[in-house]
Formats: sequence, structure tokens, C-alpha cells
Amino acid sequence: MPIDFSISHFSIPGPSKVNEDAHDFFELSDRGLVAAIADGVGGNYGGGIASALAIQTSIFELQKNPETSFSDIFSAVALSMKEKSKEDLISSNMATTLTICKIQQNGLVHIGHTGDTRVYHLRSNGIIQKTKDQTEVAALVEAGILSKTQAQRYPRRSVLRSAMGANIQYDLFQTNFQMNRGDRLILVTDGIYRTLNKTQIRDLSVESSSTEDLSSKMIARLTDSNEDDATAVIIEYSYIVAP
Repeated sequence: MPIDFSISHFSIPGPSKVNEDAHDFFELSDRGLVAAIADGVGGNYGGGIASALAIQTSIFELQKNPETSFSDIFSAVALSMKEKSKEDLISSNMATTLTICKIQQNGLVHIGHTGDTRVYHLRSNGIIQKTKDQTEVAALVEAGILSKTQAQRYPRRSVLRSAMGANIQYDLFQTNFQMNRGDRLILVTDGIYRTLNKTQIRDLSVESSSTEDLSSKMIARLTDSNEDDATAVIIEYSYIVAP
């Protein structure tokens, strides 16, 4: 059976030691792959509850029916959030980002996304961000109100304009594109890209012979300097074919 994807992943807690990131992945019956990542917000453990619930609900919906649309998946997540919010005060204020990648056996990638988790597509010496940050600062940069340099010092740069939560409106971003053999996808929370920029991630990938090697290099760079939870799922569309 062809081995079409290799995958590595890690999640490092930030200084608070309460990791509010969540991630998961599973193989599809047609040798495709689903990966999802979420970054909870709100503190007081509510963010961790929200991110875990978003991942669990997404994976459940796709395992039940791999053809489920992103629109239906995100609606199911929103409903789960609403039901959970009725349980206690912590849950009532929870929210999370959510990014899901569904990769077909032929390398076609489908993304559903809200928030500021990111998906990077790496090919040879190139790297492209395939998601859009749904943040206040990103909207100001896009509108030409702030420069990229000014955005780095903007005090509200972590404020989300779209997220999954019981009392929050989300804007579902969708896109699709083709991976080639040897390409990599990296799903990351902001705890990674606030420490490692695109060029640094690209360089580490070029230097790495495997997804496991890249994970190790990223962890080494993050362990002593990350200011937030840092989570990554690294996927390579492999050349390897088993007999």
C-alpha cells in the first residue's frame, strides 16, 4: 500500500504551563489525511476547553463522514461551543481559533479556517502562507493603515476578529491547492510564528531531511524562547512507496 504522507507533531506549553493549544490528525480510508489545530483564548482554562472541544468535534464529524463540508463542520463546532457554554462561567467565555486541512491521496489540499492559526506550504526553497490571519492588526495592515513594521508594535495585535465561541461570530475562510511530491505543510499556532518567522521556518525545513528532523530543530529553537504555547503539525507528501 502506498505511504503517501509522513507526519510529525509537537506542542510546547508557554510560560503559564497551561497549554491551551490542541491538535489531532487521522488517516482517511482512501489514504488521504486530515489534520486540525486550534489555539484557545480566554484564559482561566476556558481556552483549553474550547480548543480541545473544537478539535474533538471536527475530527468526529470527519470520521463520521469524510465528505462533510467545512461549513457543516464549523457549524457543528459552534453548536458544541454553545452547549458547553451553558455548563459554567469558565465555559461561557471560552473561544478558540480552528484550522483544518483535508489532504486527498492525490495531494489536493482543502482548508477550512478561522482565527490566526496558520498553514504554511513549503516547496523546495519557497514558503507561502495559505491562511489569512483574522485579527484586528491584519485588517489594519491590509487597509494600509499600519505598515508591517508598525504592526509588530501594535498593542492589540493578538485581538481576533473571528473565532469559534458561544457568543462570537466566525468568518469561515476556505481555500484549496495542489501539493507536489516532496512538498510540506506546516500547521502552527501563533506561539510558533511569533518566535520563528517564515524565513526561519523555511530555512529549518530546507535543512531537515524528514518531518521528525524538522520537529526536532523547531523544538530546539522554541524551548528557551517561546512566550506562548507553541504547537505544530508537519506533513510531507512523501515520495516513499511501499511494496
